[in-house]
Amino acid sequence: MNNGEDKTPARVNLKDGTIEIPKSLFNKNSDSYHEFKVNKSPFMVYHELIHIEGNIKHRINLTNKRIKGWIDYADKQLHEYRRSEDALIICGKIFKRDDIFSGTLLRFKIDLIKRFWWRLGIFGIKERWKYFKMERVVKKGYKKRGL
Repeated sequence: MNNGEDKTPARVNLKDGTIEIPKSLFNKNSDSYHEFKVNKSPFMVYHELIHIEGNIKHRINLTNKRIKGWIDYADKQLHEYRRSEDALIICGKIFKRDDIFSGTLLRFKIDLIKRFWWRLGIFGIKERWKYFKMERVVKKGYKKRGL
């Protein structure tokens, strides 16, 4: 292998179209996994969020279980991204932090809860109340500052 192939995390098999990813990316304690999560994962998650928004817009198979799964997906991706950032900081690696990505994931999760809280039962009510209180605190802070 040459140096260019060492830096590529995945290879595409042109014969059958499969994507081969090395097992080192699945070891959640390796540096290459954390680098992959911080550098490449946001593009895949953006694609998935666009797909989910399309399903919501066209009302394709909107079930309570699926909505809860989307909220869990956003929460899991946000947690893994922040965990990978912390791991790279501890290792002393230099990387470009993507605050827009984490903000987009959080906003997506909050919008889902606001839009479908009544369908999610007790979980939806608890989450909606939590974000309602958070928004009130933020608005009070803006009023105190005169913004």
